[in-house]
Amino acid sequence: MANARRPSGEARESAIIAAATAIYLESGYAGAKMSEIAKRAGIAEGTLYLYFRNKHALMLGVVAEHWSELTRGAQASLRHQRGYFERVEALARYHLTSMIEKWKLIELGFSIRYQPGIKVGDDLDFKRAYTAVFDELIENGLAVGHIEPGTEIPFMRDQFYGTLEYAARTIMLHGARKPDMDLAIEQLMHTFKRSYAATEIMPAADQVTSLSERLETAIARLEALAGPGEDGA
Repeated sequence: MANARRPSGEARESAIIAAATAIYLESGYAGAKMSEIAKRAGIAEGTLYLYFRNKHALMLGVVAEHWSELTRGAQASLRHQRGYFERVEALARYHLTSMIEKWKLIELGFSIRYQPGIKVGDDLDFKRAYTAVFDELIENGLAVGHIEPGTEIPFMRDQFYGTLEYAARTIMLHGARKPDMDLAIEQLMHTFKRSYAATEIMPAADQVTSLSERLETAIARLEALAGPGEDGA
């Protein structure tokens, strides 16, 4: 019976990660102590080193869990959306919401890059698993004709996540409000569809607007080539 009550290795590791996350957020990476983390996790400090050999390894464990949780949530956000662009929008909303909710942890992730012993790129593998959800969604859109052929996924990814991350920073600076989030998502999706949606599936209103803008651009170029008229205008 005693063995049944003993925490499993997985449960103990989860407790360590939870304790480390809390202390890193409270004290920062440099200020966190392994002894305090062990105490918060309810284990001996020597036991902690059996799971993570140093503070750097433990921080990477925190980062890995953070991105794994985000990846699971991103996958779940797509399950109940039927339309293709509804899934893209669901992923965008999930990412923006997560950025705001996990802002302190994300800031911590940025700050540790400049700490001794941390190499830029240590967390890239964890991020790749997360962004693979977006890549797979776009690859599917290309395969079935929702996304314009020849679209470069890396550029789309940078635009998608870059827009959302800057939106999150702006919202956090001014206080998170749902109307701001809704507007950011709406503008991103408008740009996304106009830039990448296959022409034949673009909504009629968007097609008309796109054609109008192309005509205006063409007229402006012709006027520039023609130069000023007889009245000097």
